[in-house]
Amino acid sequence: DVPCARGGMAVVLNNKRRLVVFGGRSGRNNPLLNDVFLLNPDSMKWVQLRVVGPDIPDPVEKATLCTSQDNLLLLGGDTTVSHSQASTNCTIPQHGWILRMEPSGNNECTWTKVNYTGPVPQRCYASMTESLDGRYIYVFGGSSMKGECTNDIFILNVDRSEWSIPEMILGTKPPGREGHTAAMVGRFLIISGGWNEHGRLFDTHVLDTESMVWEALGVTTQGQGDRDDVERARVSVFSDCGRRIFVLGSSVGLVTDELVLVDIHIPEDAFQQNVFVRKEMIQVDAMQDEADMRQIKLAWRPPANSKARISCYKVMMSLGGSAMVKEMYRGTDDSCRITGAKASRSYQFRVKGEYSDGSYIWSDICEIYMRQAGTEVVI
Repeated sequence: DVPCARGGMAVVLNNKRRLVVFGGRSGRNNPLLNDVFLLNPDSMKWVQLRVVGPDIPDPVEKATLCTSQDNLLLLGGDTTVSHSQASTNCTIPQHGWILRMEPSGNNECTWTKVNYTGPVPQRCYASMTESLDGRYIYVFGGSSMKGECTNDIFILNVDRSEWSIPEMILGTKPPGREGHTAAMVGRFLIISGGWNEHGRLFDTHVLDTESMVWEALGVTTQGQGDRDDVERARVSVFSDCGRRIFVLGSSVGLVTDELVLVDIHIPEDAFQQNVFVRKEMIQVDAMQDEADMRQIKLAWRPPANSKARISCYKVMMSLGGSAMVKEMYRGTDDSCRITGAKASRSYQFRVKGEYSDGSYIWSDICEIYMRQAGTEVVI
């Protein structure tokens, strides 16, 4: 039961590690679809699910699916049967649908229409992501009924079936977009890629869903180590056990050709002052480069009796006041450069020296405030 060729379908990996495909359009001016297919990645076999009961969503394209506890939630999309070339307006449903896989093993499913309270997001090509505890669902971006790309956040309280818009979000919001991807890593919502009226987007942004602060991940490293810092299009992004992010990247020609690991980690107590395994400490120096004010030069010195036994160094960075920690360097060198730092911002670093037996040693926290020209560096 291989699904027909289509575009604009909703796709998600459910909690049983099965790929679920719903709807879409089977060609530019061909009919919209509302069928459901299941792919078993172990056997690589497709199965079309039979809908049990009278309720079923209208045929739709550009909708979004995500896990919602043990079921799937379908939201948004365009039910317009045929578009004129001069119009970008969409017809977007105001309600959602819950898809439940029947446990009978007969490849059956049921749809249940859900009417919500609060401001329901009516979007096409938005991202929709479930929190790790299943209590909330986050919708970001997508295009509106007028075809305008948005950058707003909607939050669904699953138990109350109530949508809300956060009253205050700090930091710099990502540009409006559609067709992007998203993943939850702990309490952090990662947004990557997509496109808008200006073209393709190659950026990655993080929202702390507790403090509701946006951060842009745009700092890269230069060093003699083994890191590849070529800027890539963020085509697809997904998490690894809630700790790391994998990005399906593209080459300069925008041809998908590689899988990239983005080293974004849940804070591993790297910036808590009381976390030490050994009494000795690595000494770290940070300096703003006078020739390039956007560069930070880092150098570190382990204790003399430990240097020969350290097999690898890892540099962790945090923006001042942020809970997000990013790995900036991994290798055997005793220095590296951080590029793309912004003026009037504070950056914190800690260096971890790893021994071959699995133990390790930390440096103390080293903080640097990036100054404008004509002011002193604060370390």
